[in-house]
Amino acid sequence: MNNFTMMEIVKEGWPVLSVLLICSIFSITIAVDRWFTYKKALIDPGKFIKSVIDIMASRGVTEAAAYCDSFRQPIASVAKAALLAEGPVADQEHIYRNEIRYRMKELQNYIPALGTVGSLAPYIGLFGTVMGIIKAFASISVNSAGGPEVVAGGMSEALATTAAGLLVAIPAVAGFNFFIVKMRKLADDIDLAAFEILRAKNRNKNNAI
Repeated sequence: MNNFTMMEIVKEGWPVLSVLLICSIFSITIAVDRWFTYKKALIDPGKFIKSVIDIMASRGVTEAAAYCDSFRQPIASVAKAALLAEGPVADQEHIYRNEIRYRMKELQNYIPALGTVGSLAPYIGLFGTVMGIIKAFASISVNSAGGPEVVAGGMSEALATTAAGLLVAIPAVAGFNFFIVKMRKLADDIDLAAFEILRAKNRNKNNAI
């Protein structure tokens, strides 16, 4: 297939291919943005928990909460919520878990859009496939005595849009699954960290009594 033929395929299928190109740019932008957001949210939970508990034991809850304020990661805001929570243990757990849900919602912004692109892109490509086949049959009806070259343009357009749809969908679905798994693991790590801090706080309070 020469360059002219490829250019003709793009020219004929540009309405569908341009939509798929926009979807591709959109999904790549989201994936890159969420990757950097996720990396910024990471922190060594074991080291952080130890530091918070040590500060709380030596200087009190207020100082431990101030230490949490020096970090921008979600685990720090959740730990602070656990430190400042009052009431029965069940209520304290409810408070910091609400904070987890809030922070995870921020991190998961736009990730569902990756799943949407991954779901829609094959159908957009299929639409282009149908249009290409329609053009191929239209060419046959006009040039019934022609050879394979009569339908080559329409079939090439059909196959190109199918391939483009899959090319857009596969990375989008992979990115969606990747970020969902990563965010769930991060939420679990934060939950365990906050629980350890809450348990240490209540243990210190009981010992003080």
